[in-house]
Amino acid sequence: MVYPRDRFKTPKRRKDKNKSTFFIIAGVGLFGVVVFAATYFGLSRRYTFLDFRLTRDRTEVYQLWEDKRYNEVIDITSSIIDREAMEPTALVLGGFAYFYEGNNRVDQDERRAYVSRSVAYLRKALLLDETPLPGPVHYVLAKAYFDLGPVYSDLVVEHMRQAVDHGYVASDTYEYLALASSHLNRPEDTARYLRAAIDRNPSDKLYFTLAEVLRDSGDSENAERYFTLAIATTDDTHLADRSTIRIAEILISTRRFDEAADLLFGVMEQRPESADAHYWLGVLYHETDTPERARLEWREAVRLDPGHREALRRLQD
Repeated sequence: MVYPRDRFKTPKRRKDKNKSTFFIIAGVGLFGVVVFAATYFGLSRRYTFLDFRLTRDRTEVYQLWEDKRYNEVIDITSSIIDREAMEPTALVLGGFAYFYEGNNRVDQDERRAYVSRSVAYLRKALLLDETPLPGPVHYVLAKAYFDLGPVYSDLVVEHMRQAVDHGYVASDTYEYLALASSHLNRPEDTARYLRAAIDRNPSDKLYFTLAEVLRDSGDSENAERYFTLAIATTDDTHLADRSTIRIAEILISTRRFDEAADLLFGVMEQRPESADAHYWLGVLYHETDTPERARLEWREAVRLDPGHREALRRLQD
């Protein structure tokens, strides 16, 4: 087939108004901290062994926990542990309180110190013959390790899976497993956990993230399907545009140029400042033997985003 050289017309352009980068991994909507305090409080009343020796009335301590007054819970449980280092409930409740108080801290050094203390308490609790609430303990411990950084990703997976084995599955369990597996460069596990997360609580960001993983793994067909689902379920224009560009990228790789062009022009009509749309239109021109227009689009991508690595690399070739 002979491709008309004027098939892909460059639309009018206007000045960039928004260069904000869209981040999915670690975004607020995807892998944020789930409120666990009320869940634990409800569980705690079911266990007869949650009857440690308190310096205050037991009901008052549980009320402090329910009110999320974590520092006061820490004070009480720490005083008990000073006297009895392996007191089960003090270790568990104190470990939970350190974690959630840490998440309230803005200063990163303070946050890390609290989370590290949470890890110490909960690891001690797991050494007991009978650990109170083993599922939630493993769950919070996994989240604490996640907060301490990617170097602990293997422990995030280990403890989150232990939580599941104990029958405790929270709304974000599989999202944490997917993130940690991604840090460990395990794409098959990442995709599997993302699918499990979608089964429990589907969202546009989960669809997009799974599509990205599948795309990077070479599964273009399923990647296109999940990008399409992300577009269909989102009201976030940046997510929709990025998903559309990803589909166009897949279409270009399979030489479905007309479909790809329609998608890219659609993005530029809605958001002319999209450097990625111009970049991929340049790739399309390059693939259809129109090098002059390809370079024009790559120069426009660099004008819109001076740090656009792919466009800069293409222009240097």
